Amino acid sequence: MMKKKAAMLCAAVLMAAGILTACGGTGPQAVQSGSQNGLTQTANVISATGEGKVQVTPDMAELAMSITTEGEDAETVRDQNRERYNQVVAFLQERGIEEKSIATTDVYLNPQYDWSGNTQTLVGYTMETDIQVSDIPLEELGSLMDEAVSQGINGIRSVSYLSSQFDEKYNEALTLAVEHARSKAEAMAKAGGVSLGGLVNVTEYGGNTAARYTKSLSNTMAAGAAMEEAAMDTGMNIMPGELTVEANINAAFAVE
Repeated sequence: MMKKKAAMLCAAVLMAAGILTACGGTGPQAVQSGSQNGLTQTANVISATGEGKVQVTPDMAELAMSITTEGEDAETVRDQNRERYNQVVAFLQERGIEEKSIATTDVYLNPQYDWSGNTQTLVGYTMETDIQVSDIPLEELGSLMDEAVSQGINGIRSVSYLSSQFDEKYNEALTLAVEHARSKAEAMAKAGGVSLGGLVNVTEYGGNTAARYTKSLSNTMAAGAAMEEAAMDTGMNIMPGELTVEANINAAFAVE
């Protein structure tokens, strides 16, 4: 009875420490780092997570803009907004932006009230049309925003930066993530008194692809004057900085 209790206590202590041994046997057989992302843990693998990050300079952009008009009656406000919208779209197409890269994302027409005093008085209407422009080479962005304001845009909502090298950089980040996981697994193996073997299982997870751009630059802008103008961009100052491409993996290594 005493021997049975001692054996149970021995197993419990060693499992809590993350080292599986055969009590009274020859020594440790594996080190465990905890269950991650559904990886099955056995007595002959070490599991570890890995993270890899690579910096890349963006070369493309997406631009969210809006046109807002106000007036006393809804029809006048609508007509003014539509006229500005058509003017902006024509300008974008002249700059070489393809029609499929221009999207109307939202349209609002709302009454405006005067709430002073004890009465609600209708004083006019406001209409807003939101436009999303994608596939913009970064060297075009400053002048594009500058001229868009002159053509009728009176709201710039956001600028998103993208990279056409995302896939290449993501593969580099994956390589770093596997190396990171192996480094952690080697440290655990050393602590447990075992040798680390080869990779037996790996799972990719949690990748953020928001900055991914895959369309060919050659198909984005019209040739000729638009590209020459882009090279001499004197519009709004743009400082895109760098994008972080991150990869996360979960890996299991054999124990030798």
